[in-house]
Amino acid sequence: MNATVAALLGSLVGAAAALAGTIITSIVTLRNERRRQESEMQATFVNALRERSGAAFARFCIIVQEIEWISWYGVNDPDVIDGQRIKSYEDRVNDPYGILLGSMAMTASLSLTAYNEMQPILSELYDLESQVGAALRKLGSERSAAIEELTSGGSQAKTLRDDLPPKLNRIMTAAEARDNQKRAHSTCGFVRQS
Repeated sequence: MNATVAALLGSLVGAAAALAGTIITSIVTLRNERRRQESEMQATFVNALRERSGAAFARFCIIVQEIEWISWYGVNDPDVIDGQRIKSYEDRVNDPYGILLGSMAMTASLSLTAYNEMQPILSELYDLESQVGAALRKLGSERSAAIEELTSGGSQAKTLRDDLPPKLNRIMTAAEARDNQKRAHSTCGFVRQS
């Protein structure tokens, strides 16, 4: 082998090594960038999910507080509950319901897992509010039964209020974990194909 061929082979080996190094560096850089983007997307998803479900839970709390308040009046000062106070109560409860349902719909658009976990709480709230509404209507005709039902409603509202924060935390943790797993599985499939 003469010196020219050896120099040419040495140059080819050097160029191949440089090319391989550049390719490996590019692959590592692309993977790191993809992981960074996935991490940013996950953080954005989690923030949006928490914001939307948090808005729903805020309305849950507003409605529960109104139920507690009117129940307190029914038990402690039933004479002040007149048609105007009932109308005012209904208005203060109905307005947050619209926002609550909209927030739940926005939550569902991000995570059906979170929405499905929130649905039983909404049903419980509807049932409680219906019970209290019916009791308010009975105050004039069946006072003792109405006061008993309002006492029960106030107690149930307090329990629901106390249970909401841990339920929200559990729902968010479960939804984030499940949706994270779904994203990881779909990402893994994408990585294998590339």
